[in-house]
Amino acid sequence: MTDRRNAIVRWFVSGAPGRDWTSLLLFIGLTAFYFVFLANLDLVEWFQTYVQSHEDWEVDELILLPLIWTFVLLFHALRRWFQIEGEMAKRVAAEKELAGMNAQLERKVDERTERLQQAFQCLSAAQERYELAAEGAHDGLWDWDLATDEFHYSALCARMLGCGEIPDDMGADMGAWLNRVDPVSREAVRSELERQRKKGGSASFEFRVNDPERKALRWIECRSAAAQTGAGDVTRIAGALRDVTEYRAVDTLTGLANRSLFGERLSQALRRYRESPAATFAVLFMDLDRFKDVNDSLGHAAGDALLIEVSRRLQLSLRGSDTLTRLASRGVVARLGGDEFTALLEDVQSAEDAVAVGQRLLKQVSSPAMVEGHTIRPSASADIALATNDYESPEEMLRDADTAMYVSKSKGRGQVELFVPSMRHDLLKSLEIETELANALPNRELFIEYQPQVALADESLKGFEALLRWRHPRFGLVSPSVLIPTAERTGAILEIGDWVLNEVCRQTAEWLREGILGEGCRVSVNVSPKQLEAGDYPQRVMEALRTFSISASHLTMEITESALIGNSHATLRGLAELKGLGIRLDIGDFVTGYSTFEYLCRLPFDVLKIDRRLVHGLDAVSTAEIVKSLIALSNRLGLEVIAEGVETADQLEKLRSLGCESAQGYYFAAPLTHDKARSWLGGETRLEAQTQTELTQKA
Repeated sequence: MTDRRNAIVRWFVSGAPGRDWTSLLLFIGLTAFYFVFLANLDLVEWFQTYVQSHEDWEVDELILLPLIWTFVLLFHALRRWFQIEGEMAKRVAAEKELAGMNAQLERKVDERTERLQQAFQCLSAAQERYELAAEGAHDGLWDWDLATDEFHYSALCARMLGCGEIPDDMGADMGAWLNRVDPVSREAVRSELERQRKKGGSASFEFRVNDPERKALRWIECRSAAAQTGAGDVTRIAGALRDVTEYRAVDTLTGLANRSLFGERLSQALRRYRESPAATFAVLFMDLDRFKDVNDSLGHAAGDALLIEVSRRLQLSLRGSDTLTRLASRGVVARLGGDEFTALLEDVQSAEDAVAVGQRLLKQVSSPAMVEGHTIRPSASADIALATNDYESPEEMLRDADTAMYVSKSKGRGQVELFVPSMRHDLLKSLEIETELANALPNRELFIEYQPQVALADESLKGFEALLRWRHPRFGLVSPSVLIPTAERTGAILEIGDWVLNEVCRQTAEWLREGILGEGCRVSVNVSPKQLEAGDYPQRVMEALRTFSISASHLTMEITESALIGNSHATLRGLAELKGLGIRLDIGDFVTGYSTFEYLCRLPFDVLKIDRRLVHGLDAVSTAEIVKSLIALSNRLGLEVIAEGVETADQLEKLRSLGCESAQGYYFAAPLTHDKARSWLGGETRLEAQTQTELTQKA
């Protein structure tokens, strides 16, 4: 072994493989390649092991040892270099792959960022559009996060709830909202929000808040919707608030203030008046005369057009021409409903000032108007209540202004009436009478009196006018001027009218059987337009005639001039049907007749009754000429003339001289009960009747 080793060493030294260093290095490289790569040996470890096992080396071996060690280290370094080079190549490849992945990721991030930016821009644009739309629609937005129980409000929403800016406590909880709601509406708002929180869905409700700027309550509409999970749990509720005060406060047809706003403004005026009596004001109540006739004859569209025109004229008479100005002005005109209007007249100094304003309004209203192709001259009645310390609520003032309307209507059209406390007593009495009229007939409180109608030529009896009377158990004898309008207003006139018709027919039949009523005598029954408008009144008359076996020639139907003017076609048709039955027709309370000439020509009236006002004014030359003209006109039309209300011999003589044929009045006899009328028919002296008449007149 030693020899072999020595030979190897000598071979290395002598350059056995070759005589040049290139061959040596090649040999060393190949050897190292063998050991490092093919044998996969760790040369350092091998060499150490080899030295330890060959301690008996000779000197020449030791000399060669450093050289071998150097080459071993060199080959080991070369091996590590190749390993590092491989690792570096792998790292470079990994870095390249990582760089590619980073580039791809960056591209994806850039693409996603771009999409997010686009989405954000779209979202911002959508949010801007929604905010602009909400602002344009005057909607205030709010959001309720149920997870945190916090509310969020837009600036407009905060202003609607009575805040100039969004205060710190507005986002706290529901209580921050509810504290700003009017106490009357608060519990309803709380209940609605709690219901939506539990059940979800959508909601729409209204509530009131106090407006510190206007010092008034404003109406707010809330519309909201809830977001729910798949399990049905409510997570968020969002909605919008809208100020609907103007819509609630303005009449939709005319654009005037409505009852709600007027009541609010009237309350403010009352508070100012209590604080300072110098802040005087008045309430004017107005309604159109015979507005129902416009609706019945021209239709409701024409009625609405007339209301709009009247509203426009009222606006011109008061300050302010647009809704917002009217809401802020010191005087306001409102439509309460139907054809009823009211105005708050502030700064009036006296009743005379208020009446002057009322007259100016009526004058403005009464000029001709073109409505649905027809020219109409509307008229109205107005009533005024002045502010006093006795009024505690707006309703009381409106009540008193409305109370005066009954008085102005009774005086005719186009009147302005100032309320006085006695009117309230009269109205209460009227309401009580209206209520108790329903029991008048069953309680036998109604009865009929008969006033004779005589021929002026010989003062012979020509017939009677049947007059309805009501003896109230507490109020005594109720005036016909109260009884008849009340019966017409309540509808009781139909039942009472049937009773009067049958009672007159029964009494006439009784007098005929007794032979005390002449064949030429007739009994006149007053008929209301309400009865004719019912449509079956002629049939009822025919049935009454048949029931009591009397002829139509003994019956006369009388309708007043004021009731005839402007009434429906049903009224005129009913009169024509009555005439067709052979019943005589009278037109009563005739004053001037100018407005009724058309009816005198179209309808076959038999009698024209001159109103007592003309009879009492016969001393005036002008009145006498009017009566003379009426008599002449009636003669040309073939109408008999009966003068009403004759009370003196002088009136009787003037009527005779003017050619009047017949008359009735206290000069001949007061209205008689059926027993006294029988005595009259029986031919008893007129002295007793005249004495009774004189006593009645003096009383």
